[in-house]
Amino acid sequence: MSAASAVSRVGVEIPGPIRRDVSESSSIAEKIRIHGFVLYPVRDSAQFPWIRKGDSVFIRRSSYEAAAAGDMILFQSGGSVAVGRVIRLVSRHAEGKSDYLLVVAGSSRGRPDLLIPAREFLGRAIRIHRGRKHIDLDSAGRRAISRIAAAISAWNPPARRRLRFLMTP
Repeated sequence: MSAASAVSRVGVEIPGPIRRDVSESSSIAEKIRIHGFVLYPVRDSAQFPWIRKGDSVFIRRSSYEAAAAGDMILFQSGGSVAVGRVIRLVSRHAEGKSDYLLVVAGSSRGRPDLLIPAREFLGRAIRIHRGRKHIDLDSAGRRAISRIAAAISAWNPPARRRLRFLMTP
């Protein structure tokens, strides 16, 4: 049995954009920490066109250091879980230590960019399930397009709204 077919869907109604309530967030975060993967159901279009309402995103646990610009990640912030695109990495220097934060793009609906530290990172999206179609986000072509879109988004935030129509998987 493959990892993708062994994952059960979490079926809890939620309000709002891509965030989940605390009980469902705990369940999703716990599943990925224990099993190493989760099938995350999408109930809005905040990440359109890459991820659409009704899609399920297969998230695999990965290291924070492996995340790069263009990657779709799952993170836990303020008691909720969300999916977002990394648009860049920023350096942080504190108490003689150097590390970095992932900057996740805000939505086209005006959600601001978020800074994601390692403790909030849960995993990276590797596949989108859309009906009978499976979209591999790790293919060379998709990774290249994702990185280009992230670079343009980081450089020119107003371009995000225009770019979303070009990035349909």
